[in-house]
Amino acid sequence: MSKILFLFEGREYEPDIFETISPLIAPGSNFVNNDKVVVCEYCTHIYALYSKLKADDGLDIVGLLLEQPDKFPHLREAIDENTSPQETFEAIYLLFDYDGHVNMPLMDDGSHLDGDVALQEMLNFFDNASVNGKLLISYPMVEAIKHLSSVPSSREDVVITKCKGPHCPNMDCENRFDRIACPPIRAYYKSHVNILNPQRIKSEKISSQEWGHIFKCHLKVAELLCGTSGNIDSQIEIFDVQLRDFISKSCPQVAVLSSFPFLFLDFMGETSLRRRIDEL
Repeated sequence: MSKILFLFEGREYEPDIFETISPLIAPGSNFVNNDKVVVCEYCTHIYALYSKLKADDGLDIVGLLLEQPDKFPHLREAIDENTSPQETFEAIYLLFDYDGHVNMPLMDDGSHLDGDVALQEMLNFFDNASVNGKLLISYPMVEAIKHLSSVPSSREDVVITKCKGPHCPNMDCENRFDRIACPPIRAYYKSHVNILNPQRIKSEKISSQEWGHIFKCHLKVAELLCGTSGNIDSQIEIFDVQLRDFISKSCPQVAVLSSFPFLFLDFMGETSLRRRIDEL
């Protein structure tokens, strides 16, 4: 029986959101079928995953995870003895944060690999859930799902957040080492969104109507970023716009955007997803 593999960056928040919203957004689907869903938590950032895959001389995500049986015991159990990993999973989804503040590992020549180049390579390879897998990125991190309060009506309304904190490439930035103006990204952003929307601290406490509103906010941001002719389910196009218009600024920023609405967009299609969130 074909299954769906989900690889989440975090151990708690991402699986919790997924379990909460799947029955609301995709009731009766394979997303809420315990016999068909395999969830793994990578527990570190996308650039660590990239380094592991490159060191393995390939980008076989299932093979990489199977090499760590102690970390992912349920993965081996999910694969039938008479079935290959490729035949086991009809779709693979990888949900990770942008994490622009993370230092990339050193290359052989002693320089740091550019994280945006690495992410672009990953997005180009992991661009189809039923082939190599589909990589979906949250900007700046998974907590973006809590952030947006209103559906933007224009590009000027899109919410922008954070530079790369202490890893900001702008050496002349007067706020570079100011912990308030240019804060440690992870600690600051998590507390910031909880203050903005305290009613969203626990995902299971969020109403179905509110989840529908949250999805609409993020889908609209993608529309505005990509333009009316844009392909809002293309993670590559979204990243290219983020890189061009926000990350490449002298003090980098990102447009706030969660990966979760685009997980269901890829699985359900735009028409079905929009119909469903209108019903909530």
